[in-house]
Amino acid sequence: MQSSIINTIITNAKKNDEELDFVYQEFLEMLQLNPKHTMKLLKLGFDITDIEEIGFRSIPTNEEEKERICQVLINNGLDLKGIPGFYQNNRFRWTFKSHKGIFIPVINNCKIIGLRIHLDKKYDMETTDIWFSSAQDNNGTKASNNIMILLPKENRLQIMNDKKNEKDIIITSEMILGYKAYIKYPDK
Repeated sequence: MQSSIINTIITNAKKNDEELDFVYQEFLEMLQLNPKHTMKLLKLGFDITDIEEIGFRSIPTNEEEKERICQVLINNGLDLKGIPGFYQNNRFRWTFKSHKGIFIPVINNCKIIGLRIHLDKKYDMETTDIWFSSAQDNNGTKASNNIMILLPKENRLQIMNDKKNEKDIIITSEMILGYKAYIKYPDK
């Protein structure tokens, strides 16, 4: 006799930018950047101040540690439902997607609205950057394909400024390259 049970994955609508920022800020505060990733970023041209200011973090891959981090977030009053990257595993415990690599905050209007993952090894289609998303997982949430506008810090809340200075626009498909271009050419 065959089972007629159908596997159903429940997904959630994404929360607003304020809620995403609040959860991602708390989440990243709990993580560290390991020495291997620090050296990789230094070799890519970032200095220690840039690395700390941007908020790069190494991604934990141990399942018990991931569950513990999620439980701390929940105990601090945060709801992980509707936050891309977080989901409930087969034991119905909150956890998050992980790959060996570095979290890169994606910022819009001074809020972290998503996380990109810079992989240690290339993924399908030769990419090194993927979105922190959990659309295929139970109680997961799909990440949006956000763009990030990197402007001088004093102008981050507005796209147009009163000075009407023409600036070059640099578009990259990988967030780590975007940050690198921003740091290397701050006056563009």
